[in-house]
Amino acid sequence: MNRLKASFYNHRLVFLIIALGIVIRLFACQYTYIINSDGVLYVHQARALYYQDLENIYKCGVEYLSIYPQLIALFFPITGDFLTAAITVSCLFGSLTLIPIFFLMRRFFSIQTSGIVTLIYAMLPVFVARSADVLRGPVCWFFLAWGMLAFIQYIDYKKWGYLFLSLICFIFSTWARIEAVVGFPAVFFYLFILSKNKKNILIKGVMITGFIILIALCLEWVWDLQLNNVYRIEEITQKVIEPYQKYENLRKILKEQSHKDRFGFFDNFLINARHQIHFVAFGALISNAFEAFFYPFFLFFIVGFVKIRKKIKDDPRLWFFIFMSLTGMYIIFIHIIQHWMIEYRYFALVIISTCVFAGFGVESCKSYLSKKFQMRPEIAIACICIFILLFGLGKNLKSREKDKYIYRQMGENIAQIEKNNLPVNVASFMNSTVCEKVHFYANRSFTGVVCPRQRINFKALSQNNYQSFIEQLKNYNAQYFLWEKRLWPDNWFDFRQCVQKKDFFPIMRYKKSDKDYLILYKRSSRG
Repeated sequence: MNRLKASFYNHRLVFLIIALGIVIRLFACQYTYIINSDGVLYVHQARALYYQDLENIYKCGVEYLSIYPQLIALFFPITGDFLTAAITVSCLFGSLTLIPIFFLMRRFFSIQTSGIVTLIYAMLPVFVARSADVLRGPVCWFFLAWGMLAFIQYIDYKKWGYLFLSLICFIFSTWARIEAVVGFPAVFFYLFILSKNKKNILIKGVMITGFIILIALCLEWVWDLQLNNVYRIEEITQKVIEPYQKYENLRKILKEQSHKDRFGFFDNFLINARHQIHFVAFGALISNAFEAFFYPFFLFFIVGFVKIRKKIKDDPRLWFFIFMSLTGMYIIFIHIIQHWMIEYRYFALVIISTCVFAGFGVESCKSYLSKKFQMRPEIAIACICIFILLFGLGKNLKSREKDKYIYRQMGENIAQIEKNNLPVNVASFMNSTVCEKVHFYANRSFTGVVCPRQRINFKALSQNNYQSFIEQLKNYNAQYFLWEKRLWPDNWFDFRQCVQKKDFFPIMRYKKSDKDYLILYKRSSRG
């Protein structure tokens, strides 16, 4: 009992930090006004799982099944609402990720430094914001952090159970997000390059890997799911081949474009640009990394990265984190080459992998403040914490997506009209994330499975003719039509002028700008 009290006393500030992280995430959940675009698809998968409509799992925009929709379906009986269940899973796992991060830091640093690093991760905007969204990320971070902790425990204690636990956690993190596969090469890099007894490790490593594969096959058999749709094996191989193909195609396109403006300024630019594509991708990688790490907190990671070079000779465990973070950055780099789009949340795995960098950065900053300003260590720690809190709270205590709340209001208005006895079909001119959100909220309380993604493009079918367009809407059984100015072609008929009350009539309007203009129409009972 005395040991328990002493442990609680020593860790009381850590408990407060984790509690603060939870409160910040709950605030973000409360003031996030609308579901994110990917979220409507994951909730659809959760509905299909819960109502055992397995055929519809892969028929609504997501061709694989991660662990996240299954957790949503698991939490649904507790919350009674799929959206609430999804947000609960994200917030819970996003908050609990702070626990393994703290204990991982304790393998390297004092309790004070570990607590400050945990505070950084509690305040990092990318972790706070994504924990309030309906995304796979928080589940992935949770298992990834536990996997890293278990592997460091294996290195320290040489107990094979820790290695087994580490690989299991990496399987679950990869099941959540495919990028988390970086854990496996990092483990094998350390085991087979840096370990001394390679033969014994190889034998037991093969046995453990075989056992894990057997578990994966058993899970597939129990849930009657296709292996590739769960573990995305085909996508892993595509990540190796496709970026190179996209790179060559882009070079070819730039070459063709340069010939259209021969001897001109743009021609000279394109001739040089086609040979520097990888530098453009690298620039996008670095600039987005600064944003993802959050500029004020990036200081700790940069200082730590400089200091880690001196520490690595004495502590070879650091090679695990270096390899994992570099591999993570490379995966993001080839993703940019493949898709030419990037979001800050993609860096979450790299940020977790560089947690020891932050630890060394905090220690260096603490030492600098103590020597430069003759501060006591306690005062230096307090200054660092105040710095983190000022910037962290200032960034995180804000409402999110409030301007898009109108989409939710439109959907809820439809639900109020229709009473959710039957599924409601909301159509747009073409596939639209705005319409998907309206459709989602319109069917939020419906008991059953209904896909929010529109599977028809009316532009290709209606041939710039009002009557033909109306017929296509009726054939699609659209009870509501969301007119969006940004999607409607300028050279088409003006739907607002042509629409007839016997077909559709407006029930809601929203105009933020000339392009951001929405009108929600309801199908007439006479139509």
